[in-house]
Amino acid sequence: MPGLVAFTAFREQLVRRRLGDGGPDVCRALTQALDHCLAALLPPALNRLAVVAVGGYGRGELCLYSDVDVMLLHGGHLPPGAVEAVLYPLWDARLTVGHAVRSVKEALTAARERTETATALLDARLVAGDASLVAELREGLGRLLRRGRLDLAGPLLTAERERRAREPAQLQEANLKDGRGGLRALHALHWWRQARALADGASAPPAPEEDEARTVLLATRNALHAVAGRRYDVYAFDLRAPAAAWLGLDVHATGRRLYAAMRTVDRLVGDHWGEALFASRSRRVTLDTGRVHLAAGRDVDRGDSALPAGVPPQPSPGRGVGLLRRRTAPPAVGATGGPVSPLVLAVRALARPAGRPVFTAEEAALIRSAGGPAWDRADRAALLRLLAAGRRGWEVFTALDDLGWVARALPEWRHTVAAPQHAPFHLHPLDVHLWRTVLELLTISRPEGDEPWCHEVARELRTLDDALLAALLHDIGKGWPGDHAVVGAEAAAAFCRRARFGPALTGAVTRAVRHHLLLPTVATRRDIDDPRVVTHVADQVGDPRTLQILFLLAVADARATGPAVWTPWKASLVRALFARAAEELSRRASAEKRSPLAERLLRELERAAVGRFEPGLVREHVQAMPPSYLPSFAPQDVLRHLEAMTPPPEPGDARVDVRPAAVATNVVVVAHDRPGLLAALSGVFALHNVSVLDGRFFTRADGIVLDSFHVEDALGGSIDDRRWARVRADMARAVRGELPLEELLREKARAYRRTGGTGRVEVLVDTAASERFTVVEVHCADRVGLLHDIARALFELGLDIQLAKVDTQGRDVVDTFYVRSLDGEPVRDPARLEAIRRTLGAVC
Repeated sequence: MPGLVAFTAFREQLVRRRLGDGGPDVCRALTQALDHCLAALLPPALNRLAVVAVGGYGRGELCLYSDVDVMLLHGGHLPPGAVEAVLYPLWDARLTVGHAVRSVKEALTAARERTETATALLDARLVAGDASLVAELREGLGRLLRRGRLDLAGPLLTAERERRAREPAQLQEANLKDGRGGLRALHALHWWRQARALADGASAPPAPEEDEARTVLLATRNALHAVAGRRYDVYAFDLRAPAAAWLGLDVHATGRRLYAAMRTVDRLVGDHWGEALFASRSRRVTLDTGRVHLAAGRDVDRGDSALPAGVPPQPSPGRGVGLLRRRTAPPAVGATGGPVSPLVLAVRALARPAGRPVFTAEEAALIRSAGGPAWDRADRAALLRLLAAGRRGWEVFTALDDLGWVARALPEWRHTVAAPQHAPFHLHPLDVHLWRTVLELLTISRPEGDEPWCHEVARELRTLDDALLAALLHDIGKGWPGDHAVVGAEAAAAFCRRARFGPALTGAVTRAVRHHLLLPTVATRRDIDDPRVVTHVADQVGDPRTLQILFLLAVADARATGPAVWTPWKASLVRALFARAAEELSRRASAEKRSPLAERLLRELERAAVGRFEPGLVREHVQAMPPSYLPSFAPQDVLRHLEAMTPPPEPGDARVDVRPAAVATNVVVVAHDRPGLLAALSGVFALHNVSVLDGRFFTRADGIVLDSFHVEDALGGSIDDRRWARVRADMARAVRGELPLEELLREKARAYRRTGGTGRVEVLVDTAASERFTVVEVHCADRVGLLHDIARALFELGLDIQLAKVDTQGRDVVDTFYVRSLDGEPVRDPARLEAIRRTLGAVC
């Protein structure tokens, strides 16, 4: 036990201060230290017993908080006191121990029964005791392998297929152990070599790039263990900075080298398995002269479950090219006898079966030595073909990049490769996100897609060339100084001109990159029923085709970013803004005469009210409301409001009308106006796990308030009638001032404390976005009761809230408020604007 105390103390020392590269150097030091402790624990008198390190400990990959995998191997009879002497001290030292006590025969039987046991035993290494037992074990494993009684190829291939199915594209928050391109995938190559060595004595060292990737993975894993204080293998957003500091690296550099290493592993594994990754699951895969062998046939699945994960599986150039018969590939020369353009070769490669090398050795050599493209018509058409080919085009494009050609043809791409993104809601590194956006745009444009609006828009466009190129380049400006949309538009324009695309396509792509955030930003943070907002969008867009491209790009970009970004609620807002902007552009084009909007809407409303209300009541209700009320709601909603407000509620009463819908539930609250009413209502929503997506607030001339909210369940489920009954009861209590709201919210916030987010707090005040209101944007980490606290602060600042919109982005949120002074005027005084910034900054 004293030795293990020294071991744990040594481990804590390494946690505090990195040794060497932080990867293999740390693992070797821990392994050697534990070997020394375990050897001292084994009593010399115990015969025919060996302490054997297996699994990661056996490989010498003992990370800071890894499990300690140990086997007591005996000759048929376990000596008394062996477990107490060796295993008890490990448990007493609070180490996580994976242990087994077996004879050689039992170990071989277990290896045949479970692949996990077999692979652990392939790494068996003597720590102390009888070496002949380990030799006997290894001889038995070799015998099983030679006789075909130990199947490793099938289970390892299945595990790799499952990794690729779970993770079709590389994730930012990658699992370093079990994720695609992680240590388990790397271990499969190692186990394959170990099995070959035991079966027939053949041994080959790992390729240098495999060793380099292993070093990076182990170093990053140790860094995560060190900063988490426990075994933790996910490259989580909130651990990036401390992990990089432990490694002595920049955060961006740490992420980039990790993603690149995992792509190297993914490529090597894809090279190793080849066509077997895509073969029918019923095909038997065996060891055969050191490489993957399909037992019969070439039943290849052309599905994309194992396609790109950052770098799609494809062999290192020049390796395994013999699998591709020369007769399947035309010679790499053009009609004039000169070399064929790499882009034309890339188009040829689209038709090759999955799992085969993307390029022949001859083609790979030509591409490596080729200069930049001529960018003739064939080159431009070939690039657009790659984009239109979707996943296979991504795979071929990545092969071109691996050969160095993309950096020469599109130097703007180089900084995107394996680049981390710094917003936690982004699922993928930058270059993966760009290609995922291309794939999503293709998906939503198809008739069978799940976004019918998008299909109709794409059909009207007729060609997607400019939209696809914009999707590939939309975030190309990230990583450079300045606004990435502005910088990216300049880079996109430069590339399009260099590639000699026509002025129409160049202009469309440039505008799309410049304004790719326009629709989602305005839709979620501005009053899209305000004609000035719609006019501003139409002015920025300029023409109907650009608007259509921006709509498709907004949807594809959000879907590629992550499920928390493209919600049904956001989709409804973006569609509504698109429709309004399209109508405005159409109006400008036709310049048709129309009646004033308010009077036209009122006549529509009166027609809808026939038979339900007295003729004058509807007009009286609308005229008693602020001018912005009528354009904000559909006629059926206005009539519903009138029903809820007739007769007016008594003072202290709150009427709550709940209407579930497919996108978001609409909740209308009618009450007498009183100070701080919005803060009270939003606080009640927070108490009951109801998230507010947006809200509109109107006070009728008779002092009756109508607050209309769109809400959803904060936990992602549904809200049943019993919860709504509790919400109604608490709203009535809150309106009467009987609910201890502040105390209850503090208690709930303690119970549901959230971690993560960017930590950035920013309060933006816009005095130009609206003639009648001042627009306030609050960017900060989301938390329980945030909307309540902001609304209360705005009330205490003497401001009236007309509109609130909530845009949740992962663990962060952007809350937008249209406010004015109690005298009905927008805030323009600089001192008061500064007070708003300072007060709301403190609230967050």
